[in-house]
Amino acid sequence: MCKLKNIILYLSCCMVFLLLGYDIYLLSIYATDVPFWDIWDLLPKGNYRHLFSFYNENMQVFYFIISEIMYHFTNWNLRYFVFVNFAVYSILIAIYWKILASTENIKKIPCYPMFLIILLTPMLGYNWLWVFLVQTHTYILFFLLAIYFGFSKNDGKYSAYLCAIFLFLSMISMNIPLAVGGATAYIIKEIINARSKNTNKSLKKCAIFITTLGILIFALSCITNIGKFVDFRPHENVITMRFIKNVSFYLINSLNVFAFADRLTWKICLPLLVIHITILSIVFFEQYKMKEKQALWGIIFGFLVMICGVVSYRQEEVYNYNFGFIRHNETAFMVVPAYLSVLLLSKYRIAKIYGIVIMCSMIFGVGQDIYAKRFQFFGELYYKNGCLCLNHYYNLKTISDWQCTMNFPVARPDVMEKAKEMNLSFIKTIQSCSKQSYSGRTHKILEK
Repeated sequence: MCKLKNIILYLSCCMVFLLLGYDIYLLSIYATDVPFWDIWDLLPKGNYRHLFSFYNENMQVFYFIISEIMYHFTNWNLRYFVFVNFAVYSILIAIYWKILASTENIKKIPCYPMFLIILLTPMLGYNWLWVFLVQTHTYILFFLLAIYFGFSKNDGKYSAYLCAIFLFLSMISMNIPLAVGGATAYIIKEIINARSKNTNKSLKKCAIFITTLGILIFALSCITNIGKFVDFRPHENVITMRFIKNVSFYLINSLNVFAFADRLTWKICLPLLVIHITILSIVFFEQYKMKEKQALWGIIFGFLVMICGVVSYRQEEVYNYNFGFIRHNETAFMVVPAYLSVLLLSKYRIAKIYGIVIMCSMIFGVGQDIYAKRFQFFGELYYKNGCLCLNHYYNLKTISDWQCTMNFPVARPDVMEKAKEMNLSFIKTIQSCSKQSYSGRTHKILEK
């Protein structure tokens, strides 16, 4: 039996690394030095004076730092940036694996490395190619580091300091909701632990945590307009049934990795959400007092808070999601490994069965995505269509601006001159693309 478990563990590890290798292969073939539409708004400045400026509701300190470094060393070559982005993402996955490995009795589930396959699916590939989303990856990376030091490591005052520092770094990597969820989870953890352990120690750690986070936020307010950072005005009233419908659709579709996205509606997702929350609540009260599982619950709590924030802010964009639009669902996928772990480690049979159902739908969704290659962001078609759009902007004018602007690399005439002055590397790529011509067959492929 022990040998069989080891074999299953090694095979599941091999599957993770094979998929990781496959992703590296795809990146090496298809990563190109061509900007997407959003990236034009975030050209490097040639200095570090804008680190604490805002883009929409986001602060992107580490994105700006990486951008300026890439500008100085490679003229902001986006192909190299893609690999930096992927490296950040790989570190994120390694930290997640470390958190899972520190969970009590996780080795009772020899296939637990497979839980991370969802994070390596090509479904997320366009987030590696779209270098703008390095902000999302650093955002989640610092959050997971906060969870690791605040929950998984030895429980002392230094863990409180490190948890607060990394949650703060997560905040300034993007925005607030995920860090709020992580901070709340940490405080709840200490309150629960205080009942069975030293109350004074838990209160001291809470005080250290809150004070450290407060000092860092105050220091940030002296540097930048913190009011803009926290001025979150949701488009969706969270008291309404509409908000609950959107959350159910967003979460349930993400749990099965969009395997049934064309079949699931809010009428199906709403009762499924009730079932999900009910089972999750049962398992929470069973497990949260166990220190070794509290890190997983910290991840779950943090991402649930963030999911509610995204749904509230994005409104219709969430409810109309299908296989083709997952930009904001990447963060929901991140919670799946934690879900699977707590469910399959539960003593309740219904929780184990529910965990197996989620795992099967996850594997089916990943397999379906790899087979179908639904995203235009990988493959020769992506590059050809990108060139076609650039050609359209310069010469042909044969396809709609919307198709070019929303889905493929574009040339922004209003920023091109600035990019030329800075000698950014992708100018040559764009000029090369704009001179190419394609047959009517490519137009038909694009229309499909």
